[in-house]
Amino acid sequence: MIETYNQIFGSFYSISLTIPTATLPITLSTSETLVKIANSLACIPLISTQISTALHHHRQTLYTSISHDPARFLLLSISLQNEAIYTESLIHIIGAHPSWPWPTARAVLPPSILAIVTRKSAQLSILCTEISRELLLTTFTVHNDRPVDAQNHSEFDTWFVVQIFRDTLARSFNALDDNRRPSLRRGSLFRKIGRGGSAWLRIEEASKLMRKIMPSALGSLEEDLEALKDYASGVVEKVARNRSLVDVEKEEVGWLTCVEIGKGDVLWRM
Repeated sequence: MIETYNQIFGSFYSISLTIPTATLPITLSTSETLVKIANSLACIPLISTQISTALHHHRQTLYTSISHDPARFLLLSISLQNEAIYTESLIHIIGAHPSWPWPTARAVLPPSILAIVTRKSAQLSILCTEISRELLLTTFTVHNDRPVDAQNHSEFDTWFVVQIFRDTLARSFNALDDNRRPSLRRGSLFRKIGRGGSAWLRIEEASKLMRKIMPSALGSLEEDLEALKDYASGVVEKVARNRSLVDVEKEEVGWLTCVEIGKGDVLWRM
């Protein structure tokens, strides 16, 4: 501890800090200690750049670690006024809200941050509801933009493919709603829809069902299904986008990471 004070006092005379960077946990722990003492001495500006540089030395490991405990990094970023770490942390917290699957307690966050999280997560939920509704209304249109109709014999096969598509979506959304913490899974669902192709409702599965129920529709099934999935991919683009700097598939991040953090959401710029 004495050495830490010595380092901080040395910063008054432009003496560089010695921050170990062998592993991120060591860098993080050292940084938090330095920040705690510097805050008490009101001299954070003297050391913030050096600490930020040490943290960013870990590159992808840093961003992966943020996804595992964003509140811890968010607190540090506020003291350092580090916008990159602040943004990354908020993206995860807002995307997972109201769930909290991380070790650092939600209670450590200041009310101003909680207000940002509540406001932006509410906006995100509204967007998800609107997108889900649009997906469930997806269909093909014919003359005069009229939806395909089961009452017209020539349109029945296409209409049936649409019903399979909608039913698959409806079951996915129902499973999400039945989950105890749906906000931790909706990102995975929307990103899967966004990828399209064989990521969901594979042609083999649909063909198997069609052979049993509507073999006459097999001829146009693949083309119709791909068109529907391509359309759905465009519908979910806003929520399927990954604005975080972590590989969400590799790290199995199930929540949404699409929230845009603007200058007006940065605490020290408000």
